[in-house]
Amino acid sequence: MRKSEVIHTLDRSLLKVFNFDKKESTDISTLIYNKDSAVLEEDKNIYCRICANIVTTKNEQIKIEGGHEHTFTNPHGFVYHITCYKKAIGAQALGEETAEFSWFRDYVWCYAICAHCRVHLGWRYYAAKSDTFFGLILDRLSISKH
Repeated sequence: MRKSEVIHTLDRSLLKVFNFDKKESTDISTLIYNKDSAVLEEDKNIYCRICANIVTTKNEQIKIEGGHEHTFTNPHGFVYHITCYKKAIGAQALGEETAEFSWFRDYVWCYAICAHCRVHLGWRYYAAKSDTFFGLILDRLSISKH
């Protein structure tokens, strides 16, 4: 292996890049790169409030039914303030999709959890026309690692 090669290692779910020329490692979130059109840049990342896993970016925020943010009450009386994102690379869909009590017309939903600590972050929505987005609970997210 050449001295200037870069080795990628997984360290506590954070991707590190080690540069042998500089003899240092850098957290990948401080670098800019494209992955499935999501630009990860430290000042634009949205993190899980519990474990600081990168969930999505500000660039992925989208308007659904006229707005980025929505407030809803579920059938049990719990109020959720959510923000909509086209992609959430650090969230994982969980459970069966259902149309029951969907907050968005023509969309079915399932739970969205943090891919690292598995805390409930919100919901993934899917429409018959293959349109998908995430509605993530604002108080479960953070714009800083802590």
